[in-house]
Amino acid sequence: MKNQDVHRWCFYEKPFFEEGGRTREVGKFENVKDLGFQARSARQEACQNGGED
Repeated sequence: MKNQDVHRWCFYEKPFFEEGGRTREVGKFENVKDLGFQARSARQEACQNGGED
């Protein structure tokens, strides 16, 4: 996937941004081949835990 935005996005493994699942932060204009999990929700912000769970 490609973030074509000037903002960071946080992708969550669980729906509705639930805790307990993995997260992955994608920086502005970053390209990512694989998040390492199936994302169920995303939010336009930095991940609270740094984004590498």
